[in-house]
Amino acid sequence: MLHKSFFKTMIGYLTNLGYLSDNPFEGNPDYPDYWILLQSEPTFDNWASLEATYGGYARQHYYRNPTIWMLNDGPPFFAGNRNLITFPAPTSDAGQVLSHWGWLYPVAGSGGASYGLVVAGPLSNPITTEIGQTIIFPVNSITVKAPY
Repeated sequence: MLHKSFFKTMIGYLTNLGYLSDNPFEGNPDYPDYWILLQSEPTFDNWASLEATYGGYARQHYYRNPTIWMLNDGPPFFAGNRNLITFPAPTSDAGQVLSHWGWLYPVAGSGGASYGLVVAGPLSNPITTEIGQTIIFPVNSITVKAPY
């Protein structure tokens, strides 16, 4: 699942190697974005009901300075997470199956008060939560391929 603005941004990277600047990425570069974990494949409308709920879960945020994504000049061309992403260990509700990741960004005009899903994808290996298990995604382990 890929928001059209994210695709346009990837094309912009390929041609200009610029920053994320298209809607919904306009505005203050310090607006936080959030990585989330999901229990099944989301849509732009239902992602919130699918977000992880295990005890201790928290969205992980980073600031766009200069960007959360880095372009990997393929082929295939893809954008990957620039930073290590670490989710806190479950403290309860072991056994929750997490099959997808998502990336949230402030809804344009909300001043960071509300967030929308911009891009999401399946995890290469679904995660079944265990108490005390830290969930870590190394650099470039969450990727979005440029559609052909």
